[in-house]
Amino acid sequence: MKRLWKPQVDEIASRLPHLSNRGGGTLHMSSAVAPCLEALGLNRFDALFSLEAPFLDRNRLRDVIRIEVSGVNLYRKRQHGIKRRDRFRALLRGSHLRSHSREETRHLLQLSSRGFRVPRPAVLGEGAGGRSLLLVEELEGTPLDAFLEEGGDVDAAATAVHLLLERLLTAQVFWPDLDARHIFLRSVPEGLDAGILDVQRLRVGRALGRGARARMRDRLERSLGMHPAGERIFRRVEGWFSS
Repeated sequence: MKRLWKPQVDEIASRLPHLSNRGGGTLHMSSAVAPCLEALGLNRFDALFSLEAPFLDRNRLRDVIRIEVSGVNLYRKRQHGIKRRDRFRALLRGSHLRSHSREETRHLLQLSSRGFRVPRPAVLGEGAGGRSLLLVEELEGTPLDAFLEEGGDVDAAATAVHLLLERLLTAQVFWPDLDARHIFLRSVPEGLDAGILDVQRLRVGRALGRGARARMRDRLERSLGMHPAGERIFRRVEGWFSS
């Protein structure tokens, strides 16, 4: 079948330098995981794409599983195709259609270069028919919703979330999936540090207008509203969305 995207030589090739063109697709692997995957026979696109484990998340086009490779937890995000609207948008732009996994890898590298704490890409895989996969390393910390359920320090969490929002504004990052499940908190000497995951729909390099902030505000408010302590955090940060 004809490939639906144009292979690119970019920052992905330098960060994931080990290449495998076996198994009906292409794998770009980091130096940290490539030898382990080869030893396990998983350095083929078909082997890694068909690997089975209990689903952590699943819909018609995408699913997520967790696997362990040499003592390191990795999350495989598998994409079964590309949405019609994305195909149509690419056609209107006259641009080549990138796989969703490549787009998310690109976003993770952009955020990392701007100092954000995000999952580290370990493998990018692309096959025929819009199929793709992304393996990322586990992000250190506790999801904000779980942190609240465990009775964590609400004031420290609010400060960390507010600092994250300020950094998103400064870096001109629109993140429509701003959600208590996607903000990971970890302890640092200064208090708490907020990292983020699920960035496949993120956009970098555009000023955050009122509409973008409103979408982010509504998503965060809904997710925090499920926890009594979450309302305190939202009240602390809601001024950011209208400033």
